[in-house]
Amino acid sequence: MKLPFFLLALLLACGISPAQIIQPSLTPNSSQQKMISRSYGMFIHFGINTFSGKEWTDGTLAPSLYNPTELDTDQWAKCAKDAGMSYVILITKHHEGFCLWDSPHTEYDVASSPVKTNVVKAMAASCKKHGIKLGLYYSLWDRNWGDGVMRGNRADLSPQQSSDYIDYMKKQLTELLTDNGDICELWFDGGWVLPREDWQIESVYAHVKSLQPNCLVGVNWGIGEFGNPDFHAVHPNAYRIGQPIRYYPSDFRLGDPTLPEFPDVKHFSGPQGRLHYLPFETTVCLNKHWFWHPYDQGLRSIDELLPLYDHSTAQDNVLILNSPPNRKGLMDERNITRLKEFAAALGAQPGQTVPRNLAEFATAYADSVWTKSPGDWSAQSALDGNQKTRWASSKVDPTFIMQWEQAQTLDFVRIREFEERIEGFELQAHVDGKWTTLHQGKGIGPRLLIRFPRTTTTALRLKILKSAKEPSLHHIGAGLSK
Repeated sequence: MKLPFFLLALLLACGISPAQIIQPSLTPNSSQQKMISRSYGMFIHFGINTFSGKEWTDGTLAPSLYNPTELDTDQWAKCAKDAGMSYVILITKHHEGFCLWDSPHTEYDVASSPVKTNVVKAMAASCKKHGIKLGLYYSLWDRNWGDGVMRGNRADLSPQQSSDYIDYMKKQLTELLTDNGDICELWFDGGWVLPREDWQIESVYAHVKSLQPNCLVGVNWGIGEFGNPDFHAVHPNAYRIGQPIRYYPSDFRLGDPTLPEFPDVKHFSGPQGRLHYLPFETTVCLNKHWFWHPYDQGLRSIDELLPLYDHSTAQDNVLILNSPPNRKGLMDERNITRLKEFAAALGAQPGQTVPRNLAEFATAYADSVWTKSPGDWSAQSALDGNQKTRWASSKVDPTFIMQWEQAQTLDFVRIREFEERIEGFELQAHVDGKWTTLHQGKGIGPRLLIRFPRTTTTALRLKILKSAKEPSLHHIGAGLSK
């Protein structure tokens, strides 16, 4: 299938090969496959809002308010690395328009503040040092630009203002994409303020690809309604095959902060109704808010995070977990500790990227399935990542098996039980034509990580030997951590 002529001509004029950008396809292209493989990263909200006590501000706060006295991007990158993450997405400019670098096209930036560090450049160096990828968030909406002509939640720009603003954006994107190494993703936000046509996304997309051909581009709330491509906002539970891509072209979907549905619709239409494959990047807050606030003392627990992770990284989708630096410019120690604990709960050894869940590629069987109430209680429900479903047995001592077409090498299994009912079990692997015991245990509970010597097998068997009531499992994962 061919690209629309207008986009092909624009890309060629920018010196971009069509092979470097998204094309109609029912399967992920090579750049999208790399995104899917990254799987798990950190969202970093930091800027003038950090010092305001508010999530959004309107572009009128004085730059002098921004004053991180111990700013340390190395600590941020190390935190992400130690958390088992493979990349970060850094806020470079949020809706208020404050830039975390010295942009010659605005005075609303770090150069006008007490701490003039180019945070974007520093973050790029820190990511390179710690061996993780860097992505950037850039708000399309800039409430400080042009004497606040976009200060409201909806704006009406003249043709000249619109042209000037797109020129301004391209200049800033050039700054971000030419002096900070390879950028894996560009995350646009705030598009609902103007009609979609005013953003000239096809021109902006081509500009980005001319600077960073392998950088994937996504726009928040990027799917429209049938017959109304600019409808805001279409949530994942309303996705249908062939719905229009609101901001075309895009390389992936965003619907911040919603979760993908099961099954996740992947195919959306560009010009002439051609279908494009778009993975979904989920955003979840570790704290209760995006930016750090002194009143935000809560952190999500491991038991909260596990189902969110399993749900968000299934179906070839990815998760970025937001962890905001504080007003000193440091990650709170409580965040660092919780993220390390979470990585361990996911099976990662210290310093290791969280392992891929290989159980997602297995087929599940059970000798008992609950049939006394309607719903999907099948064995496969324990492997699919869907936090809304689970496998349930109709007897107290069932056997559960997951099997692969090709042998897998594993050294851990993690299990999440629905209610604490299991009182005795045995985990076995099928090796050399016979079942070999890997572990014997009593209770499982809301999260259990079982480590065992590296084992190559085509099947695992969980024999539940004793249970207070009919057992039920929300999730079983398996992987290799060494």
